Amino acid sequence: MELHSNSYPSRRIFLLELWKHDMIIKRLAMLSSLISLVCFSGYASATSEFTTNMNMKTRLIQECKDDTTRLASQRIKTRVVINPKSGTDSKKNMERLISQLLDQSIFDFEIFYTNGPNHATKLSKEAALLGYGLVLAVGGDGTVNEVGKGLIGSDTAMGIIPSGSGNGLAKHLNISSDPKIAIQIINRFQSIPIDTIQINNDQFIGIAGIGFDAHIARQFAMCKKRGFWSYATLVLQEYPYYSPRIFEMEIDGTWVRKEGLLISFANSSQYGNDIKIAPQAKLCDGYLNIIILKSPPVYALPDVLMKLRNGTITHSKYYESICCKEVVVHTNKLIAHIDGEPVFFENGIRLKVLPKSLKVIVP
Repeated sequence: MELHSNSYPSRRIFLLELWKHDMIIKRLAMLSSLISLVCFSGYASATSEFTTNMNMKTRLIQECKDDTTRLASQRIKTRVVINPKSGTDSKKNMERLISQLLDQSIFDFEIFYTNGPNHATKLSKEAALLGYGLVLAVGGDGTVNEVGKGLIGSDTAMGIIPSGSGNGLAKHLNISSDPKIAIQIINRFQSIPIDTIQINNDQFIGIAGIGFDAHIARQFAMCKKRGFWSYATLVLQEYPYYSPRIFEMEIDGTWVRKEGLLISFANSSQYGNDIKIAPQAKLCDGYLNIIILKSPPVYALPDVLMKLRNGTITHSKYYESICCKEVVVHTNKLIAHIDGEPVFFENGIRLKVLPKSLKVIVP
């Protein structure tokens, strides 16, 4: 549009248009500033929220790590002791079962194999000194006895997964010979304190004996076949050639002289293989049961064996039982057994009850 100085209306219109244009520019500038402010505020808010969320996530991750560490520290430190030579089952299969079925949310465990006599005692004693909560004995009565000896007087409990030929203590405690069920019992982790027995400078948990049962224990240790019928066959073979002995003992201060085929010192009820030499024995009563079995005639021997098997031996006229807390056998040069393991005592035996001295996991 052409502008003339003498055209007032036109000039007025021009100035009005210019003012409108200027106002639009200013409003656009204000709107731009407002948008920038809003965007910046939103960005700052979003950034703040993002930072808060990241901090919360970091804190939660740390809390989870702390909880994991705390849970790991609360798991029961456990040592598994496996005798690779006990029984007939594959111990590699046993290791696999333990790794699969032992509750790892409860137990932090390690597995050891024994390499000879007394190694299990060394392993269990070491675990007790290191403050472990549990040692599992995987084997027969000999293994259980060795593991238990290392834990006597400690706060460390013993669990049993029976895999021997006899499993006398496990049977007394109603622990299944099925390893899967035995592991379920371990997972429940319920323990009781039981008595153990001091024998000279050694200890045992189940049964020790002198006489014919010690003789059979020594012979049975050399047998390739295991189980009740192998044991019974050996008894029938050896019995005609074995002569009873006279044993001199001091029972709780009282001197006695007994002739017998065998004398058993029973803390638990059976040898294993369901041969119940002391059906009335209890692991928690503070007493040792002394069993004197007299020599029956050969024709009565099968009946005695069946009574031993079915738990009615207390009704036999050849059977005698005495409860005590301490006994000294003054007879020298004794072949004996401790939980089925043959031993020899040159100068007699002293036995004493150690009340409630070992924690054992029970069903």
